[in-house]
Amino acid sequence: DTIDISNRNRIRTAWSNIGKPKVDIVKHELESINPFCKVIYSRDTDKDTTHNMFKQAPKLDIIVDAIDNIADKYYLRKLARKHKIPLISAADVGDNVIIDIERYDQDPLPQPFLGKIPNIEQIDFDQLTELDKKKMIIKLIGFRSNSEDMLTSLQQLGKQLGTWPQLGSTATIAGGVVTTIIKKIIAQEDVQSGRYYLDLDAPL
Repeated sequence: DTIDISNRNRIRTAWSNIGKPKVDIVKHELESINPFCKVIYSRDTDKDTTHNMFKQAPKLDIIVDAIDNIADKYYLRKLARKHKIPLISAADVGDNVIIDIERYDQDPLPQPFLGKIPNIEQIDFDQLTELDKKKMIIKLIGFRSNSEDMLTSLQQLGKQLGTWPQLGSTATIAGGVVTTIIKKIIAQEDVQSGRYYLDLDAPL
């Protein structure tokens, strides 16, 4: 994926990076922060390349799912389950953040997507239309912690809107929450599988 003009409402990057691969930009920023770090990455997104990342050294400790494609999201969970690696994903909806934690490194193993898409292993993703896939993402996110404006926008997906609206402020909050959860898992704190909400629409 590459940086698009529409990404700049939530991604802090220079205008000169428009059109450049996101992985290249992240690699450059990480090395600018810590010139001694070693960043392993690939622009290839085929299944073999993804699977090789799970088999090669260094061993993966945690997976952060930031993929939009529902079939790829499911494949990532299949690999996480097979290799017993915890997986975290976040959705920024309006001013609120939804966090899913799937501890495939703990027993009992969670169901993919925490069971929010029943019988997902029987779905033929190649037969789904783009609208079907977007509806599945909406079903996965659910309607809790969505503002009235956000719910209205979701109903316009595939019609007047190409994708769901996102805010830079909420995306930044989501990144901070995911980072904190990573720290807690690495530090072996008590982090359980489940869905968690950061609801900033609630009365303060």
